Amino acid sequence: MSKKNGKANKSLSSISKEELKDSSFSIEENDAVTPLNGSMTKKNGGSKVSLERKLTPKMEQKLRSQTKFNRRQSIEERAHGDIKYKSEKKKSKVLNALAETTSIKMEKRFMYEFEQLCEIDCQDENVTNKDRFKYLFTSKGFKLDDPRIKDIIDVVDELEEDQDIDFDIFKELIRPISTFFRDILQNNLSLKDIESFSTSTREIFEKHNLEAPKGSMAKYLSETSNANQDDFAASICTVDGQRIELGSSDSLVSLQQISSVVSYLIALEQHGQESLSKYIGTEPSGKSFDNLELKEGIPHNPLISSGNLLCCSLINQKETIDRKYEKYAKVVEKMIGAKVSFNNSVYLNQKERAHRNFCLLYMLEEAGTLPEGADVKEIMNFFTQTTSIEMKVSDYSVMAATLANGGICPLTDENVFSDSEAIKGTLSQMLCCGMNTFSGKWAFDVGLPAKSSTTGMTILVIPNKMGIAVWSPRLNKDSNSVRGQKFLCELIDTFGFNDIDHVYGAGLMKKMLVNLSFKGTHNNDSINLLYYAKQNKLREMRKAVAQGCNVMYGDYDSRTALHIACNYGHFEIVKYLVSHGARINIKDRFDNSPLDEARAAEYGEIVEYLEECLSRS
Repeated sequence: MSKKNGKANKSLSSISKEELKDSSFSIEENDAVTPLNGSMTKKNGGSKVSLERKLTPKMEQKLRSQTKFNRRQSIEERAHGDIKYKSEKKKSKVLNALAETTSIKMEKRFMYEFEQLCEIDCQDENVTNKDRFKYLFTSKGFKLDDPRIKDIIDVVDELEEDQDIDFDIFKELIRPISTFFRDILQNNLSLKDIESFSTSTREIFEKHNLEAPKGSMAKYLSETSNANQDDFAASICTVDGQRIELGSSDSLVSLQQISSVVSYLIALEQHGQESLSKYIGTEPSGKSFDNLELKEGIPHNPLISSGNLLCCSLINQKETIDRKYEKYAKVVEKMIGAKVSFNNSVYLNQKERAHRNFCLLYMLEEAGTLPEGADVKEIMNFFTQTTSIEMKVSDYSVMAATLANGGICPLTDENVFSDSEAIKGTLSQMLCCGMNTFSGKWAFDVGLPAKSSTTGMTILVIPNKMGIAVWSPRLNKDSNSVRGQKFLCELIDTFGFNDIDHVYGAGLMKKMLVNLSFKGTHNNDSINLLYYAKQNKLREMRKAVAQGCNVMYGDYDSRTALHIACNYGHFEIVKYLVSHGARINIKDRFDNSPLDEARAAEYGEIVEYLEECLSRS
């Protein structure tokens, strides 16, 4: 093997590439059998080869911190879940054998992936593995400041100028993100041909950017913002975290009407749809978003001003106003995987011009719709604070991608909204009520959830695929962005994202979407829940359930995911399944319930938890 690319030492060089590629095994993050970049030794023809320390303690700490994104069990925990031991001596022997086997498997997999890295062609004779490592991420649409890889990229940048990534350093770099790294190498991503997609999207963007400006800017925005009325920006974020940014995507834009999406989500999680339906309807009003009208004493829907105000009155009712804002801003930050700012100029301007919103609140109070003890002035103050939260255009696309991803932020893998019904209800409202008086036509022509704002911002959600944000301050008669609306309509028409198109339009299947080869929705198949339960893949299970998978699905032996999780001792999976409606006493073909499985495997913690759940039911 060539020393130029810093390939692995001699002990692995005898392994053929075919053997590496065909080896059937799974490596999980945190399977660190050896100390991080420490004094590991390996047999090599009877002799021992010590790995030289090549990373500084500071670099090692950054790599360790990256493991916060990985929630896999240790080897010992997994082995304990699979095997019953007669003695501690037997257990120790099995664990040692498992550790040695796992270490060999990891070495093989890492070796194969390292060879793939070394073969990347960056069209530069002087390219190094450090360059290839970064290029692999950027060429697939990932930003180098992505929270999942930021610390790792920092370590690469801190390597000495004459020090390249060899096999030993490579292993330590990718160990915290081995599954994510493998998906990138295998192109197991939402946008498989991101270059073609990006080129076509840019052409559409430039076409609308060159058109003669139409519409006008909201008056309050022109007074409180540095935005130019001819600004234009678009940003795309897939559910895998691939990014495309066009125009002035770093511009700061306040939430305004888009805050209604966040407020409704929080209210749904805290109160549930049944309780919330007593306060807010779910139908389009057909009139302006700030129209002074109620339907049978309640707002038509949560995405108009009266609905947003009412949601604000229901959120964290027992908290003080400063704590309310703090918690609200924290939710937004979790949705975008970044920090937000607060535009005080917008806040003060809106407080000064709040007459119409006060009118809406007093109308709600007169109708008896506000919750008992609600203070109109406090509600208005909190509402104005939420609408004055400010973030980049690119952050809005991540927010939309979080909704597309079932409430899980694609940049941090954090489950921001655990209630799949809340996500479903919010997307339904965005589809039928999100584009003001244009909502009906939007639902007919585009058929995808969206929400516009008087700032000129529009977010669009393509479930299970991506989120899109487009910003252009000039508004049309429907209070939607002129260029933003046109851009999104053409983008959807070009790529055929509308699911209805795929059902009714035979010719539409020939659209460019086919050539771009999008990842299918295989996670929607309920059978995958059984696999996730066995492998302790909580993140994947959350996504699958959020996308509609049936937690009660059984295999050929009628064993559900809960049966399997109890058998393998995966407590977090058990708790998640039970909280999402999995039945504890359902019997399989052998007349065993999940509780029976946990008892047989002697998982006392799970048994105690399930028995407590049964006693409460």
